[in-house]
Amino acid sequence: MLLKNSIYCNHCKTEIISKHVHDFVSCKCKGENRVTTDGGNYYQHYGYGDTAFFTITSVYDDAKLETRLKYLTWGTYGKSEDEFKVKLVKDLSDNHICAILNTQKHIPKVYIETMEDLIIWREENNEMILE
Repeated sequence: MLLKNSIYCNHCKTEIISKHVHDFVSCKCKGENRVTTDGGNYYQHYGYGDTAFFTITSVYDDAKLETRLKYLTWGTYGKSEDEFKVKLVKDLSDNHICAILNTQKHIPKVYIETMEDLIIWREENNEMILE
């Protein structure tokens, strides 16, 4: 699974990251030097001009909790529902994670495994994050 969808433009020295589905982002370059990516963690769609010079910096799942926590994100409006934010899963509170696991039955297995493993790790290390 794709954990981080990103591309680095060697021309303008910018890494661009697509954070969610249909999040089309591009570097600062104009014309044939410009690079783009789209798709968040769901798919990779790169675009680039004929003279673009870039490095793909995307990260794929290696099934290690440490890697997943470094890159796996969750989009949320939070309790106030006023602004959409993308957060790292590791920064979500325990209550939020439990609410996700109890209500979002359609999410990919990697999210379920990561969230369950994170709750267990926090309990074992007395590092619970409550709201």
